[in-house]
Amino acid sequence: MEKEPITIKGLEKLKKELSRNSTKVYLVKGDLSKDPDLKKIVKFCKKKLKYFDCLINNASLFESDKLENFTIDSWGKHLRTNLRAPAYLSKEFAKNIKGRNNNIINIIDQRVFKLTPIFMAYTLSKSALHTLTKTMAMRLRPNIKVNGIAPGPTIKSKRQTSKHFNRQAKSTLLKKAVGPEDICDTVDFFINNNSITGQVIAVDSGQNLNCKTSDIIGLKEWKKIIAVGTTAIRVLESMSDEKKIQKAKETSELHAPIARRLGLHSIRVELDDLCFQTLHPRRYLIL
Repeated sequence: MEKEPITIKGLEKLKKELSRNSTKVYLVKGDLSKDPDLKKIVKFCKKKLKYFDCLINNASLFESDKLENFTIDSWGKHLRTNLRAPAYLSKEFAKNIKGRNNNIINIIDQRVFKLTPIFMAYTLSKSALHTLTKTMAMRLRPNIKVNGIAPGPTIKSKRQTSKHFNRQAKSTLLKKAVGPEDICDTVDFFINNNSITGQVIAVDSGQNLNCKTSDIIGLKEWKKIIAVGTTAIRVLESMSDEKKIQKAKETSELHAPIARRLGLHSIRVELDDLCFQTLHPRRYLIL
């Protein structure tokens, strides 16, 4: 599924559609990595609503990094947005509830069940949110249920081509992408079931159970994957600037790490060099 850019116009349109069912909808804008914005959001919600009964921590930052190239800024922003913000909003939510059927639902990621070394800061923030979901369930009982949803391939990210996203979806056990309605159905399930708390359900078409890892599919097949990536990166000059950057990022995040793990040192060095040349041409000239 293609992700549409979030715009004020688009949100106003959605608000209008939801309001047709006599649903009250309020819009508030804020950066979850910034303390003043978090406080502004809470203050706005308290003003508009008498009390809270459901909080869904959905928004998150998803940027590419790994141990070799992460920055302090990226690390901090991922942790502030994906972990501290849900914790703060949950704290404020718990102060303004009524009765016992209240829910906090954290949107996590299936990768917490199947770890990889890429998207390091993002993965760490989501893994911590997974733990927070369980510890909050212990702390906020019995009046608040706290659960989580770990989605698989649902919406194409900005760094993916449609072809890459479709290939990712087809690689799941059910060979299909996850529909947004599947996520919504799980939210309804958590809200309507009064006996579940502290649980995280993977809504991922079985992606986290996919057994096609390097030890299963075999060395020869992984070398074929590397060969395809190497051929593609070597013909960058024939691509548009946008495709060059896209291919370089894909190679840096997928093919180069695999080559390193397989001990294909010369290929890994070549891939890293070509990717660095494409993504950081000025620095490459200096070095």
